[in-house]
Amino acid sequence: MIEGDGDNMELFEKISEKYENKRIKRDCKALMKKCSAKSSRDMNTLVELIDLMYIYQDFEMAVELYHIIEKVEFTGNYTIYDEILYAKWTIVRIYRETNQTEKYEQLLNSVMEYENEALYDNRKAGLKLYDEHIRNARDLKAKQSMIGWMLVKYKIMIKCFENPKFPIDKIQLDKEIVEMEMKLKNIL
Repeated sequence: MIEGDGDNMELFEKISEKYENKRIKRDCKALMKKCSAKSSRDMNTLVELIDLMYIYQDFEMAVELYHIIEKVEFTGNYTIYDEILYAKWTIVRIYRETNQTEKYEQLLNSVMEYENEALYDNRKAGLKLYDEHIRNARDLKAKQSMIGWMLVKYKIMIKCFENPKFPIDKIQLDKEIVEMEMKLKNIL
């Protein structure tokens, strides 16, 4: 379990009580049962919950959730740490949008250490591939799969937007992020 277990349980309960959204409630319920920094499933669920709080403009809750994993260090498991990095990118966005300049710059510098410019083209191609996955899931009427792919694309779009070195039309990408937020709010 992660440091501050009792406080974490209270936070998950508080969020679950605040929101009627089934996915938020499902994530909170799962995290109340188990929230381990050694589990990729738990970290994926926690990061999804942070993203959902961001989508619903609950920045305070998103940051509180982030504090649960803020001090988790890389132990060699890229699957787990990638999720933690996605959460950090969402918090970078929140700090930028709420004019918390010092926290923004500090966290941005921290996550930029993990960026590799040689992978940028692959990430761009991945964004297009996620559109295909979303379209296929929609065509198959696989709603949960479609939502899952939308959330994956969403967190990667945030990462691409917030990375000042990522070569992409930021204005267009920001529009796509807002559109994805609207779609997710409507479908969730």
